[in-house]
Amino acid sequence: MTSETFAKRPHRAFLSHSHANKEVVDRVYAWLTNTCGYSIWYDAVHFPTGLVGTQLGVAIEKCQSAIIVLSTASIESGWVEQEWNICLEQQTKHPDFAILQLRIDDCTPPAALRVRKWIDVKDNISADAAIQIIEAYHSKETDPNTIGRRQIYLSRGNRPNEVKLANLVCERLRQASVRIVRDAPDQDRWDVARIRNIMQGCGGFLAFVPNRSAGATSKYILEEISIARSLGLPFQIFIDRGVDISSSPLFDPSEVLKVDLDCTDAANIFGPIDRLSEDALEPLRPSHCFIGHSFKHDQDTYWPVARRAIQVVTGLPCVSGDDLPGGDIQAQIVNRIREAEFSIFDITEDRLNSCIEAGIALGAGANFALVCKAPRRRPPFMFRNRQVFFYATHGDLVGLMARLAHPYRRVVV
Repeated sequence: MTSETFAKRPHRAFLSHSHANKEVVDRVYAWLTNTCGYSIWYDAVHFPTGLVGTQLGVAIEKCQSAIIVLSTASIESGWVEQEWNICLEQQTKHPDFAILQLRIDDCTPPAALRVRKWIDVKDNISADAAIQIIEAYHSKETDPNTIGRRQIYLSRGNRPNEVKLANLVCERLRQASVRIVRDAPDQDRWDVARIRNIMQGCGGFLAFVPNRSAGATSKYILEEISIARSLGLPFQIFIDRGVDISSSPLFDPSEVLKVDLDCTDAANIFGPIDRLSEDALEPLRPSHCFIGHSFKHDQDTYWPVARRAIQVVTGLPCVSGDDLPGGDIQAQIVNRIREAEFSIFDITEDRLNSCIEAGIALGAGANFALVCKAPRRRPPFMFRNRQVFFYATHGDLVGLMARLAHPYRRVVV
């Protein structure tokens, strides 16, 4: 199974629990699905009449990860331990299979589970617990700690015989502190506008064109090459020796290198890769998201966590008006909102600054979402045709940030 096939598994996580904790687990499930937007396999939903042992492995194989709910009851049941062992088998087969542990009471996990970190959600899912869950799912995908580095867009296939050379080249670029990004493989569909937006935040383009059958190749990689050329990005294209480019207007033979994509010796092509790294431009349009809120009361403690959730999910920097340096702050805010991949504005209590900022996004035709602290109410007049997402707790706000940011993410290779 390739990494792309694994990413196409229909459920983000398998929820392992004891039925004695159903009331608490129902709340966890609701937060994961309704607030964060994750697809979760939960036996109370998928097998309401009861899950039998023979179906357990099949269910877990439909998931990209597992969430083990730790409690006194679940530890004593033995059923959770069986599920834990199956999850470990999945992780051995697929290193990307993550296992999270949520502890809902003061239980002491058995030795086998104690070696791994758990997240406490005893009363509810706090902002701190929420960001730990979100980071467990997305940090490896987006590597938010590398935000700010030069970026190169990578276009390649995912079949085992298509990635060996690409992996070596990517490691060379990482050693040069280059961030290599591509579209997230689990997006619902390939979208030209989304790909173009990601590329506009990059300073270069790298492609590996595989031989799929009789000299043909992936139409999606060809599309990405076409987009990169239209944007004028510095590029390096490697083409598998079996691909026929004689009739394609995309390729100038003097600009591409014929290689064996299945080889593990990249030393002879490091020269062109180093030149691409040196030639990488400033991005055509610096990519970021904008968050509009007001620091009042205890908000200075949880809004940084909400911002972190956006950065972790998208791999993009997240800015707000209070981050901007001196000078004409108003003009800077307007420009940041207009240029943002998307914005989120908190209009709780009809906060004037947030409503003005949302109005700027509305007038500019920019992508944005509105959030508001419960209870539900009608939004200000200008936004009455827009959906407003309400949150009750700080943990809900953080989960909601992840859900709203999800369509805009890119992955770091």
